[in-house]
Amino acid sequence: MNPFLQLDRNLFILINERWHNALFDWLVPPLSDLQHFPLFWAVFVLPLVLFFGLKSSRNRRIILLFAVLIPGTNFLSSGVVKRMFWRPRPCASVQTISGTYEKVIPDERFLPTVTDPLSSSFPSSHSATWAAIAAFPLTIAKKRRRYLWLLLLAPLLVGYSRIYVGVHYPGDVLTGWLLGALIGVGVGFLARPFLPEKDISIPEKQENLL
Repeated sequence: MNPFLQLDRNLFILINERWHNALFDWLVPPLSDLQHFPLFWAVFVLPLVLFFGLKSSRNRRIILLFAVLIPGTNFLSSGVVKRMFWRPRPCASVQTISGTYEKVIPDERFLPTVTDPLSSSFPSSHSATWAAIAAFPLTIAKKRRRYLWLLLLAPLLVGYSRIYVGVHYPGDVLTGWLLGALIGVGVGFLARPFLPEKDISIPEKQENLL
């Protein structure tokens, strides 16, 4: 086996099979599937709106870009890249030459999740989506950046959870992070010219004169 794939497999076994406990077994699966719950997005969008505000056209454009960035990143990672690079998930069973089915990793722990175990493992779409969500505001923000660095916790926690529940290898998660970060930073740089620091409006004194 390729040494990088072997390292990837060994790290997965370490996180999934050895570094586990009853508390994490209860907490991590919901964390892994957060983006599948509509209520979560409602809770997520509200602080986003409160942080950026909707008074200026710049902030309204930022919110709109988020609304496009999130499903766009998921489509690119799941609908494009996953179709180009097939890799069985560690929780999957594959058919052997004799016709029988064997688990990719015999002692793998597969915790309840909405993920389809038969879909491709590479890359992690969840990790890509959350990396894009974190990278985009860090790229366009001009103020309060020290608070936005906290967003990096989201892709780190979600990525770890995807390994913990048994649906991704560390390499899948790492690639997802890189892909999402590139998308988030790329969209941020492309959007900068359309996000002026101040809105163009008639000054209050001139408006009174009119």
